[in-house]
Amino acid sequence: MYWSWYFFYQGMCQLLGYSLFGELGNVIVATTAQYLFYVCMNMNLLFAFNRFSAVVYRHSHDRLFSNFNGLIYVALIYIGSAIMNIPGFMFLSKYYPELGTFNYFHMPSVAFLKISICLEMIAVYGVHIAIFILYGWAYMTYRKMKLLTVHHKKERRLLIQAIISGSPCFVLMTCHHLIHFPLLEVLAGELCVGIDPIIYMWFNHDIRNDFFDIIGIKKLMKRFNSASVYTTEVEIKAASSKH
Repeated sequence: MYWSWYFFYQGMCQLLGYSLFGELGNVIVATTAQYLFYVCMNMNLLFAFNRFSAVVYRHSHDRLFSNFNGLIYVALIYIGSAIMNIPGFMFLSKYYPELGTFNYFHMPSVAFLKISICLEMIAVYGVHIAIFILYGWAYMTYRKMKLLTVHHKKERRLLIQAIISGSPCFVLMTCHHLIHFPLLEVLAGELCVGIDPIIYMWFNHDIRNDFFDIIGIKKLMKRFNSASVYTTEVEIKAASSKH
């Protein structure tokens, strides 16, 4: 959600030609966004490990993901994300409208910059590859269990969901570090944060029904169906009376 607002912030900076909220506000917004990027990425890894544990280690899954252990995992995610973002905290981040992307506020040495970029790329690609492997492993495990066809389909949906949701992040980081393409970087970022609600509704029947209920589509469809049934009954009765 923060990154959705952050991309809106970037767009306003691009349109206006200067950074909103002044220099200090820009640094706070960009540095926080960089940290939350790692939090979001590592949370996706935790979700993948949860599914992997439920399938591959299903006999010990309840123990691995007890309420207490779950809190520990979440705390480790925030601590680990902070460690991954140490360069961002040291040199701070800032959005540069003239460059169309974010970068360090206090520019480090060239040698440190190269090392930090390499470490960031290894971390980002490594985490996403691990996510795909965990979902794929869970899917292949269920595929071997021929009797569990419902669970098999569920894991297949989760695997497809992970691939669709995680792919834009690859494009974002690639266009930010390897190929300097600010427009595609922003579009990939917008897709990364904007596609998740669509994916969740597409693959989850309960979420889709809740969403339709909230915006009133279910009530509208019920009224439409009721009106159609009433109209059909009237037509049948009219046809019968003629005969």
